[in-house]
Amino acid sequence: MTLTLLHVARSLAETARRRGAGVGMGLRVTLTGALALERDGERVDGSHLGGRGPRRAFALLVVDRHRSIPGDELAREVWPERLPDHWQPEIVEVIGRVRGFLRGAPAAELHSDSAGHHLHLPPDTAIDLEVCESEAAVAESALAAGDVTAAADHAGIARDLALRPFLPGEDGGWIDRVRSRRRATVGRCLDVLGEARLRRGHLLLAASAAEARIALDPLREESHRQLMRIFAAAGDREAALRAYERMRGVLATDPQLRRTRR
Repeated sequence: MTLTLLHVARSLAETARRRGAGVGMGLRVTLTGALALERDGERVDGSHLGGRGPRRAFALLVVDRHRSIPGDELAREVWPERLPDHWQPEIVEVIGRVRGFLRGAPAAELHSDSAGHHLHLPPDTAIDLEVCESEAAVAESALAAGDVTAAADHAGIARDLALRPFLPGEDGGWIDRVRSRRRATVGRCLDVLGEARLRRGHLLLAASAAEARIALDPLREESHRQLMRIFAAAGDREAALRAYERMRGVLATDPQLRRTRR
């Protein structure tokens, strides 16, 4: 098992523990990388869902589980390019595949009625997308409290989770929105990692995080300034000046920023 997969498993288990479930007892849902369900140590691989339609449907039902999804909306997400001529019976087949997959999580229930389809998961369920957000928030709180070790640890876990692919090969409005949030989470984690490592004196690692943050969003001025502070802490005045000149050059290419500074 890779280090990232270990992070996924440990983070999901820790989330289940925080919610009152024993480690290995709560339901764990993995939507990044390979779709999967796990409960009581038994793992059901997402390959049991079959084709792309059931995978898209399952992921959407999990992400939007706090509402009932109308059948026509679900069908448009299952077949984003073009609805089949007879989509109603085909969406029933897709839902049947999702129900079959959910047999690996007996406590999960998929309710279907005239209003739509609504997935109900146990309250102790740990979903990797949400664990990622939770770890990022814990990292930011730890940094604000001055616990730089915990901040770096949690930010590293959240960053690794956020970098895992979500429904690779698929796209669409809601999928793009999920990916956009995950990209923003990567940025939040890099911010924490850069600052926490700077305060711990791990300057090479801090600079690496700051550079990654700049690559993610070159027009974010604070990231450039963080890199300058890191070089200054290292006593490398020339590198700090180069970082400053790079910032000036990059920001000068932004027409909106130029207008606001006139």
